[in-house]
Amino acid sequence: MPRASKPLLFLALTLALLSGAGCNLRGESDFHGENGVDRPSCYPKCQNADLTDAYLSGTSIPGINLKSAQLSGVDLSDANMAKANAPFAVMDDADLNGAALAAVNFENVHLEGADLGGADLRKASLAKAVLEESDFSGANLGKANLAFASLANSNLQDADLSDAVLKNANLEGADLEGADLDGVKWRDTICPDGEVADSCEAE
Repeated sequence: MPRASKPLLFLALTLALLSGAGCNLRGESDFHGENGVDRPSCYPKCQNADLTDAYLSGTSIPGINLKSAQLSGVDLSDANMAKANAPFAVMDDADLNGAALAAVNFENVHLEGADLGGADLRKASLAKAVLEESDFSGANLGKANLAFASLANSNLQDADLSDAVLKNANLEGADLEGADLDGVKWRDTICPDGEVADSCEAE
């Protein structure tokens, strides 16, 4: 077989770097520099990146592509991730407390045992996401899509779920005390008591 020309090899390497595919930033545990928080080097194309246990508290990374990325244990508290694209990402035990997550795509994301207290998740897409045992207390989930998501044993105290979609969602064992459920779209939802119904109530 003929060997690839140098220009073609250079182009292939450049495209690989720009795609962020397989970018391993696990060792870059602290992105804070002298002038505050820096963005990860793969930004905005960080799909398939490994950011396990990375410290990105307060960083601004709107629109970042984190599709299928590994983000377990990452600290993104108070970060700006509005309109981020992160379907199929693994974010177990992540700290997203107070994060700006409006209109993010978190479909099929694995976000178990995470802290999303006070986070802004308005119009976020969380369909089919695994959100079990996570803390959403005081979070804004207005108009969020949580269809087929599992929120079993999650803390939703005082969360704003107004106009959210909870069709076929699993809320078994979830704490809905003080939650705003005005205008929620229900259907075949598993309520906190384990019963399947077309409407659940905050206790």
